[in-house]
Amino acid sequence: MKKWLALWIICICGGLSACVGQSTEVQTTSTTTLLPTTQATTTTQPSLLLPQGSTAKTIRKVESFPLNTDDFRLFDYQARALWLDDIVFAFANNPDQVQPSYIRDNPETWQPIGFWIDQARQPDDYDPLVSGYLKRTFGLPTYLGDNRVLSSGSEAITALAMVLSSSLMGLHMDAKTYGDTTYDMVEMMLAHYDTGSKLVHNAGVQGQSFWYDIFPQILFAKLYDLYPDTEFMREMVLNGADEWLEALPYFETDGVADYEFVGYNVTLESPTITGGHI
Repeated sequence: MKKWLALWIICICGGLSACVGQSTEVQTTSTTTLLPTTQATTTTQPSLLLPQGSTAKTIRKVESFPLNTDDFRLFDYQARALWLDDIVFAFANNPDQVQPSYIRDNPETWQPIGFWIDQARQPDDYDPLVSGYLKRTFGLPTYLGDNRVLSSGSEAITALAMVLSSSLMGLHMDAKTYGDTTYDMVEMMLAHYDTGSKLVHNAGVQGQSFWYDIFPQILFAKLYDLYPDTEFMREMVLNGADEWLEALPYFETDGVADYEFVGYNVTLESPTITGGHI
């Protein structure tokens, strides 16, 4: 059971690593354009690699298909991602706290999309592994017009995914400069570490949803892979891994792997078997 789950985790991490293996350095742009329409070529599709001893069958109609149609446009996903980064992090141009009202039917209230979150005080012996993250961080709505962020807080999944995707585009999210100030958006993600459960998870009670408890931990681990010098981040990644490793024996019923519950509270060592989350 433990070996099986460990292999599953390795496969996930390996897949995430492959996603960033080819990332390159790019410059941020404020506008996005689509590449011009390109005329299709008449090159036929290349033959597929077949297992030894098999016979390829040629279908004349399929072989006559061009690789591209006559009226296609290439979509510049990289330019669009950089444009999204400019829009989402535009709030950082203003060092003051400005919280949007997020009225669903009034898009004018959605600006700025993000907002600063400041802590009231920070002890002299500040240690985020013990006291939690007590520096400035930021919040984002789960979707535009989502006013739940005002009462339930920003989701770790949303913020972590945004910082990670911008990093994959080649932006240095640990040194983002707006005006005269440079911010470390990566370090700010330490705010989603829960000192009680020792997990990086969405705001709220831990153990109610695997989606809210595991996926943020995966995003955080991938972010650490890109920024291994961020202080305290390694310990938080390892603490989370240790907590789930200790939970493995509880994912069994009569010696058989059992995942028929929606969440697991690592502190109480208790599964959640009711609810609508996965």
